[in-house]
Amino acid sequence: MTRRFTDKQRRARIQPLFDYWTRRMGLEGAWLISWQLVTNLSDGRGVFARTHTESPYRKAFIRFDRQVLDSAPQAELEDAVVHELSHIILEEVYSSTSRWIGESFLYNEITAPLEMVCDRLAAIFVGLRYGKIRTPYNDQNLVV
Repeated sequence: MTRRFTDKQRRARIQPLFDYWTRRMGLEGAWLISWQLVTNLSDGRGVFARTHTESPYRKAFIRFDRQVLDSAPQAELEDAVVHELSHIILEEVYSSTSRWIGESFLYNEITAPLEMVCDRLAAIFVGLRYGKIRTPYNDQNLVV
C-alpha cells in the first residue's frame, strides 16, 4: 500500500533536493525555476515529473505528480529532481534543434535519446554525491 503524504510533507521531500541541485548544477541565478505538485500527470504511466522551459526568458517550470511521488523512495525522488534539472541544462539543444527540424520528428530522433542522457546525468550526479555511480541501465553500483 502506498503511503499518502500531505502536500506539506511532499514539499519537504522535494525542496531540499531542489535547493541542493539547482546550486550544484549551476542553475541557481541563471534560470528562474519554479515547481508545483499536480495530480494525474502520469496518466498511470509512472511519470514523476515534466519540465516546461521558456529558454528566451531563462524560465522553467517543473510539475511533480503527487501519486508517483508518494510511492517513490527518497533516492528515486532525488534522481527525478536531477533528471528534470538536466532537461533545463539541455534546453539549448532542444530549442536550437526544434527551429530547423519539425516537431513530429523531435520525439524519436531528439527527445527519446535526450531522456536517456538525462537519466545518465542524474545517475552520475547523484552517484558522485554519495560516492557510487549507478548506471540507469542495470543499477550496478560503481565505487567512485
